[in-house]
Amino acid sequence: MATATETTTNTTSPLTNGQQPSPPIPQGSSTTEDQAQPEEDYSRFRFSEEAFKESDRILQCDPSDYYSILGVPNGTNENDTTASFKKLGFLIHPFEAEPDDMETDEAGKAHKAILREHRFKECNEQQKDDALKAFHKLLKAAGDVNVNEVYIDQVKDWGGEQDDLEDKSTLPQDSLEKPPPNIISGYADYTYIYKIYADAPEVTAFRNQLDIINNTLRKLYYGEKTIPVHRGKEVPCSWEIPLSKLEPHLKTIKQLSGDPGAEVKLRNANNLVKMILDKHHLPEEWGNPRDVETEYYHLVALELRQTLERKLQGISSQANGDMNQSQKAKEDISLELQSVVQCQDSVRGHLTFQNGNPEPSEITEAKKRAIEELKKGFDAMARAEQVEKDLANIFEELNKRPSYPWAVLPIEDGARIIGYRPVGRGCQVLTERREKSGILIHRLEPAHEVGRESVAKYRNMDGAKKLTRDRKWSSKDKDNFIKIHWSAKSQVKLHNLALGKPRSPDNPNYVEFTHGMHVLWYTEVEAILGMSDAQRDIRKVCERDGIIPPWESKPAGTIYDPSKQVKGVSKRRARREELPGASGNHLNQMTQAQTQHMQPSAETQSLTERVTRLEQGFDQHRSDTNVMMEMMQKITDMQNDMRKAMERMISHIPS
Repeated sequence: MATATETTTNTTSPLTNGQQPSPPIPQGSSTTEDQAQPEEDYSRFRFSEEAFKESDRILQCDPSDYYSILGVPNGTNENDTTASFKKLGFLIHPFEAEPDDMETDEAGKAHKAILREHRFKECNEQQKDDALKAFHKLLKAAGDVNVNEVYIDQVKDWGGEQDDLEDKSTLPQDSLEKPPPNIISGYADYTYIYKIYADAPEVTAFRNQLDIINNTLRKLYYGEKTIPVHRGKEVPCSWEIPLSKLEPHLKTIKQLSGDPGAEVKLRNANNLVKMILDKHHLPEEWGNPRDVETEYYHLVALELRQTLERKLQGISSQANGDMNQSQKAKEDISLELQSVVQCQDSVRGHLTFQNGNPEPSEITEAKKRAIEELKKGFDAMARAEQVEKDLANIFEELNKRPSYPWAVLPIEDGARIIGYRPVGRGCQVLTERREKSGILIHRLEPAHEVGRESVAKYRNMDGAKKLTRDRKWSSKDKDNFIKIHWSAKSQVKLHNLALGKPRSPDNPNYVEFTHGMHVLWYTEVEAILGMSDAQRDIRKVCERDGIIPPWESKPAGTIYDPSKQVKGVSKRRARREELPGASGNHLNQMTQAQTQHMQPSAETQSLTERVTRLEQGFDQHRSDTNVMMEMMQKITDMQNDMRKAMERMISHIPS
């Protein structure tokens, strides 16, 4: 199939001369004699006879025989393996556009399309498919024998450049710097989880634990430097455990273990694992993946339990946040802790043998059951971590100061004035204060309580928010409604009994719409959402902030002043003077009859005494309950001590 041009080429290279490929001239463009470009000789990119032979040879190789695919003997050093890989990669490169290639621009993609067209100009569809399969098989084999990713990417992204063909550089065989002594000694602390992972590399939970360890090592390696990112992923450092390189070999070892006809493949996989571990300065004892001490399973279960106990203790010591949410999170994690304790007991049960010298098959089955129990334990851990994450998001939302599209004024103690409302000849201000719990609470307060100077300063600011009913809201605005961010805490005042039943305070609410943010009064929110939806949404944010919804708030006390029933100062004064025993100098003085009316009757006194006795009984019951809880805690502590003693005894039993 080779052309005359191809017969003069160097068969070791897919290019026949040193010319750099130039992009095609766009259609419709004109060139002068001076501007004319020499036509590119794309024939040198066509598949050569050697390329066809190598492609067929690679396809016939066993997928797990990586060195044969790369055209080198087993155990070849990294430099020679890399050189052979680059030669074969450039030779059979299909110039196929990668679906996830986000870096190559349109011109680069067009250039690759032209190269691909000339590459397979004399090939049928089957040959094109075979070439593509062979190329991807070659890339996978290179990754499996740990060819450096730099060279894999160089071959994978090649665009026909001559410089790449002439680049003979490879990394030194042991190019990884030796970690500091404390890092090397620290690897031994991870032996138990690595060995469990090596015994069951298909279990994602075990891999995740090692990923967490790698993240820690990566942060230690880079320190205060920014961790580099390549193709959206953080670049691994030389201190990390190379899981992506180890995992395929560990899976091969597990799959082939016990197969007498796979001794050679099994030996090759074990050798590759040891080579990777040696290159990364990892413990030598990691080199036998199937040799797992039974104590490692106990250590993993114990670590799960201790981690959950720390999470539970951390939530118990929260200094701020929604107490209701914290209590619910504690209950949820306590349930997961019970699951982990059960997992720990089950692992202990599976790996405790009545016979002092169990058969190897019996130990293998026991380890399988222990792994299944550990998977349940990690599932419980994942659920607990989600609870912890959800609680952290709630606390973050609670503690985050909202931004306002109008002026705000910081005042004492970290509080802020975020709006004002004229009331008669005075003024009320909407404030935002952080409580001891860490939650932001909003209130509508009298100006004299906040400080008239601060209020005056805020009112004179450009962009100060005046809380007025500047428009009429209705259900038509519901389509633009997004959510209520907070509801102000209702101010509890004295209620005048002469005015009848107390009305619910019309408190302000911070509401988000598609067209912006607004402070709306409760009645306005009700007009938009309807009573049911308005109360549901407001109750939700009130419960989050630990305050009472406005319609459920109660007055702190009551007074009786009928003069408030009439309007006008002179009319009120006259009304007060008409009351029996009234004094013009005391606005809220009650008559003798009213005072007698408010004295408790004999029946009321009897009920009060009964309530007092009930409260005393509750106090005694609470005291007795506390004593019982203390006794239960002591019993639990004794059980924990006994369990730890048993664990120590079991750990000394030879496996």
